[in-house]
Amino acid sequence: MMLTTNIIVSAQSFNGNIILGFNASQVDGDEQQGFKKAGLKGGFTVSVRDEETLSYESGLIFSNRGAKKVENGYTYLKTSFNYIEVPVLLNIKFLDRYYATIGLSYNALMSSRITDATGYVEKNSTFMRDHDANIVAGLKVSFANSLEFRVTYNYSIFCIAEDQNSRFWRNNLLGFTLVKKLSFRN
Repeated sequence: MMLTTNIIVSAQSFNGNIILGFNASQVDGDEQQGFKKAGLKGGFTVSVRDEETLSYESGLIFSNRGAKKVENGYTYLKTSFNYIEVPVLLNIKFLDRYYATIGLSYNALMSSRITDATGYVEKNSTFMRDHDANIVAGLKVSFANSLEFRVTYNYSIFCIAEDQNSRFWRNNLLGFTLVKKLSFRN
Protein backbone atom coordinates (compact mmCIF):
# COMPACT_ATOMS: atom_id res chain seq x y z
CA MET A 1 0.00 0.00 0.00
CA MET A 2 1.32 3.37 -0.94
CA LEU A 3 0.36 6.54 0.82
CA THR A 4 0.73 9.68 -1.21
CA THR A 5 0.16 13.24 -0.27
CA ASN A 6 -0.40 15.96 -2.76
CA ILE A 7 0.67 19.35 -1.56
CA ILE A 8 -0.49 22.32 -3.52
CA VAL A 9 1.71 25.31 -3.03
CA SER A 10 0.13 28.52 -4.12
CA ALA A 11 1.83 31.82 -4.51
CA GLN A 12 1.41 33.85 -1.37
CA SER A 13 1.95 37.54 -1.21
CA PHE A 14 3.78 39.04 1.77
CA ASN A 15 3.68 42.74 2.51
CA GLY A 16 5.76 44.73 4.92
CA ASN A 17 3.74 47.79 5.91
CA ILE A 18 4.99 51.11 7.22
CA ILE A 19 2.17 52.87 9.09
CA LEU A 20 1.96 56.54 10.06
CA GLY A 21 -1.02 58.58 11.19
CA PHE A 22 -2.93 59.78 14.22
CA ASN A 23 -5.57 58.75 16.74
CA ALA A 24 -8.56 60.76 17.87
CA SER A 25 -9.32 59.26 21.27
CA GLN A 26 -11.37 59.48 24.41
CA VAL A 27 -11.54 57.49 27.62
CA ASP A 28 -14.96 56.10 28.48
CA GLY A 29 -15.72 56.37 32.20
CA ASP A 30 -13.70 59.52 32.96
CA GLU A 31 -16.67 61.88 32.46
CA GLN A 32 -14.99 63.61 29.51
CA GLN A 33 -16.76 63.30 26.20
CA GLY A 34 -15.72 63.48 22.58
CA PHE A 35 -12.72 62.33 20.60
CA LYS A 36 -10.72 65.43 21.57
CA LYS A 37 -7.28 63.94 22.29
CA ALA A 38 -5.08 63.65 19.21
CA GLY A 39 -2.10 61.33 19.31
CA LEU A 40 0.56 59.82 17.07
CA LYS A 41 0.15 56.34 15.62
CA GLY A 42 2.93 54.61 13.72
CA GLY A 43 4.80 51.38 13.27
CA PHE A 44 5.30 48.29 11.15
CA THR A 45 3.12 45.32 10.26
CA VAL A 46 3.41 42.28 8.04
CA SER A 47 0.44 40.98 6.07
CA VAL A 48 0.04 37.68 4.27
CA ARG A 49 -2.59 37.22 1.59
CA ASP A 50 -4.09 33.75 1.84
CA GLU A 51 -6.62 34.08 -0.95
CA GLU A 52 -7.65 36.79 -3.36
CA THR A 53 -10.09 38.22 -0.80
CA LEU A 54 -8.42 37.46 2.58
CA SER A 55 -5.24 38.65 4.26
CA TYR A 56 -3.89 38.35 7.79
CA GLU A 57 -1.89 41.10 9.46
CA SER A 58 0.16 41.60 12.63
CA GLY A 59 2.96 43.86 13.80
CA LEU A 60 4.10 46.49 16.31
CA ILE A 61 2.50 49.93 16.44
CA PHE A 62 3.13 52.88 18.75
CA SER A 63 -0.23 54.40 19.75
CA ASN A 64 -0.74 57.57 21.82
CA ARG A 65 -4.21 57.69 23.39
CA GLY A 66 -6.06 59.53 26.12
CA ALA A 67 -8.64 62.23 26.64
CA LYS A 68 -8.88 65.97 27.08
CA LYS A 69 -11.59 68.18 28.54
CA VAL A 70 -11.42 71.77 27.33
CA GLU A 71 -14.01 74.46 28.05
CA ASN A 72 -13.63 78.10 27.01
CA GLY A 73 -10.01 77.47 26.05
CA TYR A 74 -9.15 76.10 29.51
CA THR A 75 -7.95 72.50 29.92
CA TYR A 76 -9.59 70.86 32.94
CA LEU A 77 -8.12 67.40 32.60
CA LYS A 78 -5.78 65.77 30.13
CA THR A 79 -4.77 62.12 30.05
CA SER A 80 -2.10 60.72 27.76
CA PHE A 81 -1.24 57.02 27.45
CA ASN A 82 1.53 55.58 25.28
CA TYR A 83 1.01 51.99 24.18
CA ILE A 84 2.83 49.46 22.03
CA GLU A 85 0.04 47.73 20.15
CA VAL A 86 0.24 44.21 18.69
CA PRO A 87 -2.73 43.80 16.34
CA VAL A 88 -3.91 40.48 14.90
CA LEU A 89 -6.21 41.39 12.02
CA LEU A 90 -8.22 39.79 9.25
CA ASN A 91 -8.67 41.95 6.13
CA ILE A 92 -11.58 41.03 3.86
CA LYS A 93 -11.76 42.46 0.34
CA PHE A 94 -15.33 43.41 -0.57
CA LEU A 95 -14.84 45.70 -3.57
CA ASP A 96 -12.01 46.26 -6.02
CA ARG A 97 -9.85 48.42 -3.70
CA TYR A 98 -11.85 48.30 -0.45
CA TYR A 99 -11.32 46.08 2.58
CA ALA A 100 -13.08 45.54 5.88
CA THR A 101 -10.80 44.87 8.85
CA ILE A 102 -11.69 42.97 12.03
CA GLY A 103 -9.53 41.63 14.83
CA LEU A 104 -8.01 42.04 18.25
CA SER A 105 -5.00 43.89 19.59
CA TYR A 106 -2.89 43.46 22.70
CA ASN A 107 -1.59 46.78 24.06
CA ALA A 108 1.29 47.19 26.51
CA LEU A 109 1.24 50.48 28.43
CA MET A 110 4.64 52.18 28.12
CA SER A 111 3.84 55.39 30.00
CA SER A 112 0.95 57.48 31.26
CA ARG A 113 0.51 61.14 32.19
CA ILE A 114 -2.52 62.70 33.87
CA THR A 115 -2.69 66.49 34.22
CA ASP A 116 -5.51 68.08 36.24
CA ALA A 117 -6.93 71.63 36.20
CA THR A 118 -4.37 72.89 38.74
CA GLY A 119 -1.47 71.78 36.56
CA TYR A 120 -0.61 68.82 38.79
CA VAL A 121 0.98 66.06 36.73
CA GLU A 122 0.88 62.40 37.71
CA LYS A 123 3.22 60.25 35.64
CA ASN A 124 2.86 56.48 35.35
CA SER A 125 -0.12 56.32 37.69
CA THR A 126 -0.40 53.20 39.81
CA PHE A 127 -4.14 52.85 39.16
CA MET A 128 -3.50 52.29 35.43
CA ARG A 129 -3.32 48.69 34.21
CA ASP A 130 -0.13 47.71 32.42
CA HIS A 131 -1.99 46.14 29.52
CA ASP A 132 -5.13 46.46 27.44
CA ALA A 133 -6.90 44.32 24.85
CA ASN A 134 -9.01 45.90 22.13
CA ILE A 135 -11.59 44.89 19.60
CA VAL A 136 -10.58 46.40 16.25
CA ALA A 137 -12.78 47.14 13.24
CA GLY A 138 -12.07 49.29 10.24
CA LEU A 139 -12.04 50.07 6.56
CA LYS A 140 -9.13 50.56 4.21
CA VAL A 141 -8.83 51.66 0.62
CA SER A 142 -5.84 50.95 -1.65
CA PHE A 143 -4.35 53.61 -3.92
CA ALA A 144 -2.11 52.39 -6.72
CA ASN A 145 -0.27 49.26 -5.62
CA SER A 146 1.67 50.54 -2.67
CA LEU A 147 -0.45 53.02 -0.67
CA GLU A 148 -3.47 52.58 1.60
CA PHE A 149 -5.60 54.85 3.73
CA ARG A 150 -7.10 53.23 6.83
CA VAL A 151 -9.74 54.21 9.35
CA THR A 152 -9.89 51.93 12.39
CA TYR A 153 -11.96 51.87 15.56
CA ASN A 154 -10.51 50.33 18.75
CA TYR A 155 -12.40 49.73 21.99
CA SER A 156 -11.08 48.22 25.23
CA ILE A 157 -12.39 44.78 26.15
CA PHE A 158 -11.28 45.21 29.77
CA CYS A 159 -11.02 48.37 31.84
CA ILE A 160 -7.66 50.18 31.75
CA ALA A 161 -8.13 51.81 35.16
CA GLU A 162 -10.47 52.30 38.07
CA ASP A 163 -10.29 55.85 39.37
CA GLN A 164 -10.79 57.13 42.93
CA ASN A 165 -14.56 57.42 42.29
CA SER A 166 -14.82 53.72 41.28
CA ARG A 167 -15.35 54.60 37.62
CA PHE A 168 -13.97 52.09 35.13
CA TRP A 169 -11.98 53.58 32.25
CA ARG A 170 -11.80 52.13 28.74
CA ASN A 171 -9.85 53.29 25.68
CA ASN A 172 -12.04 54.36 22.79
CA LEU A 173 -10.31 55.61 19.65
CA LEU A 174 -10.47 56.28 15.95
CA GLY A 175 -7.24 55.80 14.00
CA PHE A 176 -6.46 57.48 10.68
CA THR A 177 -3.34 56.17 8.95
CA LEU A 178 -1.49 56.08 5.67
CA VAL A 179 0.25 52.81 4.86
CA LYS A 180 3.20 52.27 2.52
CA LYS A 181 3.21 48.63 1.38
CA LEU A 182 6.45 46.85 0.54
CA SER A 183 5.53 43.70 -1.44
CA PHE A 184 7.35 40.37 -1.46
CA ARG A 185 6.34 37.18 -3.29
CA ASN A 186 6.97 33.62 -2.17
